[in-house]
Amino acid sequence: MSLQFSIHFFLRCSLWMVGLAGSSLWVKAGQSSQLPVIHAFSVSGPTTIHRGESTGLRWLVGNATEVSVSPDIGVVTGTSVFIAPQTTTTYVLTAKNAHGFVAKIKRITVVVADARAEFSAQRNDSTKPENAKKSEPLR
Repeated sequence: MSLQFSIHFFLRCSLWMVGLAGSSLWVKAGQSSQLPVIHAFSVSGPTTIHRGESTGLRWLVGNATEVSVSPDIGVVTGTSVFIAPQTTTTYVLTAKNAHGFVAKIKRITVVVADARAEFSAQRNDSTKPENAKKSEPLR
């Protein structure tokens, strides 16, 4: 196993296990002055949203030949993207060049409505007199 792979694997697993999101960073071994640079990676809206809502990711990268966002987005050419995850998701911005790569992560928390609360609200609404169904007289 190469030293580069070992360092990358160790750092990536360590970050995942401790749940670091904000400004976590891992780097593939290489000369640091030649590696890409992520100057900024931020959420351009709320970091906690309800299912069905959207927010955005923005970044500023230098010295990169390829920039990608995962999961589900892929290689990007601009500096921002709108996202609407259905579940809590950790996004990884990766900047690559011939000398290696750097990455940062951001976590978007998705709040899913409690089905029991929705059912209860519907049930309570149906018990109001104006919403009650009129029954046919018994024969």
